[in-house]
Amino acid sequence: SVVIPCLNRAHFLIPTIESVLQQDYPNIECIVVDGGSTDGTQDILRRYGGKIKWVSEPDQGPPDAINKGWRMCNGEILTWLNADDPWAPGAVSKAVASFREHPSADVVYGDCGIIDGDEKCTCIACVREWDLAYAVQYCDHVIYQAASFIKRPILERVGWLYPKLLHDHELWLRISLSGGN
Repeated sequence: SVVIPCLNRAHFLIPTIESVLQQDYPNIECIVVDGGSTDGTQDILRRYGGKIKWVSEPDQGPPDAINKGWRMCNGEILTWLNADDPWAPGAVSKAVASFREHPSADVVYGDCGIIDGDEKCTCIACVREWDLAYAVQYCDHVIYQAASFIKRPILERVGWLYPKLLHDHELWLRISLSGGN
């Protein structure tokens, strides 16, 4: 299940939703949580009919919207994409395969393409293996949220995103500190 939080991002939303719907993995649930956009976002969402779920109402910012969406999800693997973060083809299949190869893993993540305003990939952010001590000491942001997938039980155990923080780094720390893999 993927949650897409948005607020007045209509010009980015279609490529992101399409990148989800065009994945080769058959069981994807897409939920868009709109904070009450006034830029045509709701018209775009209506066009998708039953292909996605969505809600449009004021929220307290992206972490609140993501948490709201996650609570609506039915999937056992959760993630989120910001409205301007499309997935590469095959991303979900690769993540699911990685979970199958490593059943004790709670989080899988990979390289992340950085795109410009014209949706052109400008570079690839290559990740390395997670190291808690290094992440704490250097506030190292090893995991790119757009290329991460999380098992629901670990999120339920450590709690969702903290609503007042706009950075996901602390989520990865909480998961690691709880004994998550």
